[in-house]
Amino acid sequence: MLEYAAPLTCAQRIDLVTDEASDFYASFEHRTFSGFRIYP
Repeated sequence: MLEYAAPLTCAQRIDLVTDEASDFYASFEHRTFSGFRIYP
């Protein structure tokens, strides 16, 4: 689903937050960041 949706939206980044599907999302190529982000 993500591999399909990201190119359609021209997304440069996708932030995923989950308490239940971490094993599923860990199967994708990614970088993990700790902490939080503040958006304008």
